[in-house]
Amino acid sequence: TNALAATGSNNNKFNFGIASSKSSLLFGVEAPGVPMKPGGSHNDPQSVPTSIVDEWIGHLQKNNIKRTLCLLKPDELECYSDPGYVELLKAQGILPTVVNVFEPDASAKVLEAYQQAGEANEKIAVHCSGGEGRTGVVIGAILVSEGLVDSSEEAETDILATADKEGVNRKPAAAKIDKLLKDGTLA
Repeated sequence: TNALAATGSNNNKFNFGIASSKSSLLFGVEAPGVPMKPGGSHNDPQSVPTSIVDEWIGHLQKNNIKRTLCLLKPDELECYSDPGYVELLKAQGILPTVVNVFEPDASAKVLEAYQQAGEANEKIAVHCSGGEGRTGVVIGAILVSEGLVDSSEEAETDILATADKEGVNRKPAAAKIDKLLKDGTLA
């Protein structure tokens, strides 16, 4: 990756930015508090305070994001203080969809969430913990499945170029995009 993308999370709050040149509704972002990050401060159950989630939600709202596609695993979701990630977002008018990409049929659930956002003409922010790896792969799978690009390689190139322009960091991998589309899961 280039230097701008590698340091993007320092330049753009919450690693937030449009995900691709191919969709005006698809965004990427890190999770509030970046749970379960090696060496991070929010790795224990209930360790992400609601104030951090509220600040993150405010940033999404400022950018007219109406939905999230949350790729956090159960242990990552446990890091949020009660009432939890889903309820905190719903209470502030953002519709979350939670999909564990390591479970069966994850790709179908991801595509359904994106298609529902498209039908409602609402922006959707995809995130894992840091908004890089799983986020980049899922964005790529959406681009390929929706016919917005011709291949996972083209998706990877577009996502990286867009991340560079946005000053954010994404780590799509064509092989993982293909696996998610072929197997329905990254497991």
